[in-house]
Amino acid sequence: MSISAEDRNELLRLARAAMGYAVGEGPSPQVLMYEGVLGERRGCFVTLTNAGQLRGCIGTFTPRGALAEMVVEMAIQACRDPRFTGNPITARTMSEHIDLDVSGLLRREMTLNEAGDRLMEIVARTVNGRLTCAEALGHREFVLTRLYPSA
Repeated sequence: MSISAEDRNELLRLARAAMGYAVGEGPSPQVLMYEGVLGERRGCFVTLTNAGQLRGCIGTFTPRGALAEMVVEMAIQACRDPRFTGNPITARTMSEHIDLDVSGLLRREMTLNEAGDRLMEIVARTVNGRLTCAEALGHREFVLTRLYPSA
């Protein structure tokens, strides 16, 4: 399958718009009725990078819709996938968006008590009027990442 430069640019535009929508920074992207490869039923993978560094790849081989629709779906899923959003690399590269990073628990760099103490410090400051990072950046959504399967 060959994809023209114009189609590649449109897929990139759709993926970026979908990611903006997923994090609350834009409207849902409008997926048109495309002709050609963008309108063909295809599976796809969306690769995430940050400053040229590979962050991850999410996708499906199973075509559930037109390629353009699948790119939008995978881009939104990537933004909501805790493998990408709840890890130390995210904490380092997006620290201005995160109030508390307890990923050190997973690397055994902090104890549960230390993490709890840090959380209580943040809660106390917030209760006393400090804006959360999300509030300071104008976001209204929040994410609590589950680190283990529930019973």
